[in-house]
Amino acid sequence: FQQGSLISPLANMLVIPVVGLVIVPLSLLASMLSLFSSELSLWLFSQISVLFAYVWGLLEWLAQIPLASWQRSSVPVLHSALALLGVFLLLMPKGFPLRFSGIILLSPMLLYSPPQPAKGEFWMSVLDVGQGLSVLVQTTDHALLFDAGARFSERFDIGQRVVVPYLRHLGINYLDILLVSHKDNDHAGGVEAVLKGLQVQQLMANTETIRTMETGNHPITTCELGLSWQWNGVDFQLLSEPENYQKSNNKSCVLKVWNAYYSLLLPGDIEKKVERDMLDLDVKQLQIDVLVSPHHGSNSSSSQPWLKKLNPQIVLVSAGYKNRFGHPTDKNLQRYHQLGARVFNTAHSGMLKMKFPAVDGGKIPEPQQQRKDDIHYWNHRGE
Repeated sequence: FQQGSLISPLANMLVIPVVGLVIVPLSLLASMLSLFSSELSLWLFSQISVLFAYVWGLLEWLAQIPLASWQRSSVPVLHSALALLGVFLLLMPKGFPLRFSGIILLSPMLLYSPPQPAKGEFWMSVLDVGQGLSVLVQTTDHALLFDAGARFSERFDIGQRVVVPYLRHLGINYLDILLVSHKDNDHAGGVEAVLKGLQVQQLMANTETIRTMETGNHPITTCELGLSWQWNGVDFQLLSEPENYQKSNNKSCVLKVWNAYYSLLLPGDIEKKVERDMLDLDVKQLQIDVLVSPHHGSNSSSSQPWLKKLNPQIVLVSAGYKNRFGHPTDKNLQRYHQLGARVFNTAHSGMLKMKFPAVDGGKIPEPQQQRKDDIHYWNHRGE
């Protein structure tokens, strides 16, 4: 899981004696007493429970200490294999030939740095978050997260279980911008987990969404039409004015990302009313190569005039497998195909990853499909 505890030596030094010399022997004694007196046995178990509660509280306090654990990105298999061999050599008895060469074998793992986009290019990942949305956009030394999936309960939070682990897998512990399209749970539910699990420099959302979130001390920027910035030769611009609409879906922040040759549109859950208003924008602002389907492919979005003006080559749909809404609808899929666009759905492909190069390569290549590239026997492969 790309992490290791730094606090475990101290925790074990304090807790193991208490558990091994006190809690376990008393628990065995309480079990034996149950043969003679259930009341006495229950009383002793209750005292053990109180003691264990203090031990558990100590462990929780230790876990909250800054730098209690060490985390890093995942490393290639070869680096891991060399590291295992290095540890094996270091654990050899004193006097073993070349024992300390194990340190050299550990260095590839310790010094490994995950690949990053070159200047002028950007990478995009549509995470497999079921019926929801979370998209990561990376440039050479910047990262933006667009939405963070849903939070279904205290035990099942997509932000905590999927988004944060994936970013750490890539070695990303810092987000320049966390952009929340709108307040709906399937887009904003995982935001709190992301804010807690990663360093976020700036939070961006519409005013309605900001009012519903625990934003802490993070700097906040409201989405406004025309707001733009540039990272490493890659441009970002917001193409909608959320405050002009009443419906939550239509308040979605719409983000366009482009470099010298390729472009991407992230429209959140906008519906046909916003799409009609967007038609008044400059033609160059609307023409794109890749579209993340608005509202997961709902009939309320993806109107024909809007799609025709965008003219995407590829449409990516983030939807849950056999979701109860029927997203993406057959009507919208037909519209996408009539444009000649290639359609990919996370429900069948898993996470979708694309690289937008800084050179003109003609027709944009298909996205990498996680379930095809990293297939396991337990993956469902039916349509």
